[in-house]
Amino acid sequence: MNPSSTTARICLVCQREYAKYMCPRCNTPYCTLQCYKGHSETCTETFYKESACEEMKGMSAGTEQRQQMMEALERESNAQAEALEEVHEGLEDLDLDNLSIDQLTPAQRRDFERAILDGRLSSSVSPWTPWWIRTKGSDRPQGIAMPPDLPALDSLLHGKSPAPTLGFHLVELLYAYAYVSRQYNGEWSDDPLGAAAVCSRVSSVLQAKSNPESVTAALSSALAASHHPEVFVSADFSHQILNDVKAITKEVTYVYRALMELHTMHEEALEQVTKGKKSRGAVVHKLWFFIVWTSSLTLAELKSLHAQVVATVRDMVHTQLTAGAKPEFELVMPGSE
Repeated sequence: MNPSSTTARICLVCQREYAKYMCPRCNTPYCTLQCYKGHSETCTETFYKESACEEMKGMSAGTEQRQQMMEALERESNAQAEALEEVHEGLEDLDLDNLSIDQLTPAQRRDFERAILDGRLSSSVSPWTPWWIRTKGSDRPQGIAMPPDLPALDSLLHGKSPAPTLGFHLVELLYAYAYVSRQYNGEWSDDPLGAAAVCSRVSSVLQAKSNPESVTAALSSALAASHHPEVFVSADFSHQILNDVKAITKEVTYVYRALMELHTMHEEALEQVTKGKKSRGAVVHKLWFFIVWTSSLTLAELKSLHAQVVATVRDMVHTQLTAGAKPEFELVMPGSE
């Protein structure tokens, strides 16, 4: 692949080489077989299983083969029974009245959160309705007003003019906020350190790795980053967050609340670490700047930014339709949120 090509992408697994391939299930760009095998255990195991099943459809088994298959199925059944017994034994050691997600290992917690989001535990866990979504018979959503004692923007700029691309950076920050809020089912405050890590992984602005110069660039960057194995849920989940960004940018008080909660998240994460305080402190400072900068915007400027978000999402849907692909998310028109 020619690195100078406009379509060149970095492998989201090793983040060093240019991606030559894309996972057929989750669309994660990768460069080698090793990166493919490591990008998502759930994804690759399912892919291999489906491939094996497709191969077996055209095969006819003899008596001996059928016997071997029955024995293999019996072994699998016994293994599942043993695993279930281990789960029951583990539950006996847990205080179910005071069960906390903190009792899970990082890998177990990641699988648990993905199981909630992809529907495997939907019958056991009540889904969270984001505060920015208007529900029938409810007074929601509810934004907040900015604190009246914010410093003047000039005091933070030291005589400089604000960059014209800050609005696009704001859009990416709102995507990261909505992403982590939904991934944590609205309870990011239970683990601000983990939530901040997800947020920083999704937002290149917080990592100071890019400078998006349009709404399209900001949303495309966030979508690509959301496919990283450490934070990826599903392609549909990542695309649905676009509607959340539209809903949040629709009202100035929603933007304020999202930024204030994002700032609080990273502040609480900073308090919990002993290493890397300087870099985390820089993120908190950056978010505080965005709070002050956003409070200086006029209503017309925020409405213009919302209109750009709506147009960008519409163009993304149109691009998919033109390519003959089914849109991975539903287009929600303005006024219907």
